[in-house]
Amino acid sequence: MRLCTLSTFFIILVLVFYAYPTNASAGDRDPEFIDCVSQCTDTICALKPRLPFTLLLTLWTCPQNCQYTCMQTITSAAKLSGQPIVQYFGKWPFYRLWGIQEPASVLFSLGNLYFHRRYWFLLRRDLPSSYPLRPHYLGWSLASINTWVWSSVFHTRDFLLTERLDYFSAALTILYALHFSVLRIFRIPDRSFVARAWMGLCITCYLAHVAYLSLIHFDYRYNAIAVGSVGVLHNVLWLGWSAWQYSGKARAAGANRSYAWYPTAAGVLISAAMGLEIFDFPPFLGVLDAHSLWHLATVPLIPLWYRFMIKDARFEGGRGVVERWNDGKRRV
Repeated sequence: MRLCTLSTFFIILVLVFYAYPTNASAGDRDPEFIDCVSQCTDTICALKPRLPFTLLLTLWTCPQNCQYTCMQTITSAAKLSGQPIVQYFGKWPFYRLWGIQEPASVLFSLGNLYFHRRYWFLLRRDLPSSYPLRPHYLGWSLASINTWVWSSVFHTRDFLLTERLDYFSAALTILYALHFSVLRIFRIPDRSFVARAWMGLCITCYLAHVAYLSLIHFDYRYNAIAVGSVGVLHNVLWLGWSAWQYSGKARAAGANRSYAWYPTAAGVLISAAMGLEIFDFPPFLGVLDAHSLWHLATVPLIPLWYRFMIKDARFEGGRGVVERWNDGKRRV
C-alpha cells in the first residue's frame, strides 16, 4: 500500500508540469484530411455551434469534432474504393459512441474492473488475517482496480493526462505483482531487511521509470520493453515455482498443492492475450481491434489468479507454514 500511495502521488505531481507534442500518423498528414479539417473549422466552428450534450460531457471541441467527421468521411471513401485504412494521431478510425473514442476497449476495460473489484471484496473476506501477504494482495488488487479505471478513461478520451495515468498505472500494477511474488515464492518475512530492501528497490525503479518518461523523453518502445520485461520475469518465477511443486522433492516435503498450475496458466494465457497486440489491424466494423480484443481476453483470466491467492493462503495456514514464515525459519 505504501508503494501504491507514494507512486500515485509522484505520478500526479509530474503530470501537472509535463506536456508533449502529439505524434502524427499517415492519416492526419494527408493533405485531403488537413484541407477537410481546415474548411470545417473555418466554416462550421466559426459559427460557434453548440455540440451535443454527450460530446460536451466527454470534452470534445468543435475542431476535434471536425477532425473526427473528416476522418470518418475519408475512411468511408477509402473502404468503398478499396484503399487501405490508415491511422490518425496514432489511432485507428474507430466509430465513437456517446463521445467515447474506443467503445469496445472501454467496455472490456470495465469488465476487467468489475472482476478486480469483486475479488477485492472476496480477498478481504477469505484471506486469513494472519497471512503475511494479505496487505500486499489487497494493495495489488486496489492497484489493479486503479489501472482499469484509467484504462477506461483513457479509451474514452485520449488526452495527455489520461494516457499517462493509463501507462503509469499499468506499470505500477505489474511491478507490484513482481514485488509480492518474490516475497511469496522465496518466503521472505515482510518485516525483514531483505523485504524492506526489495521494496525500496521496486519503489526506486518505478519512480525512475516514471521520471524518465515524464521529464526526459516519453519513449513508447522503452516503456513496452521495460514493462514487458517485468511481466516476463514475474511469469518465469511462477513457472519455476509451479514446476517445483510437482517435483519429487516438493511431494516428499508434503507440499501437495493441487492448485499449483493456476499462476502458470494465468501468466501464460495473459501473455498470449497480450500477443494480440502484435496482430494490429484496422477495427472490425469500426469497433473491434487487436487492443480491444486483448482487454476482452484478460477478463475471464482474472478469477483464476485470485482463486490461486485464496487457495494458497488457506493451504499455507493449514500447514502451519505462516508461523514459520513470519519467524523467518522456513524459506522452502
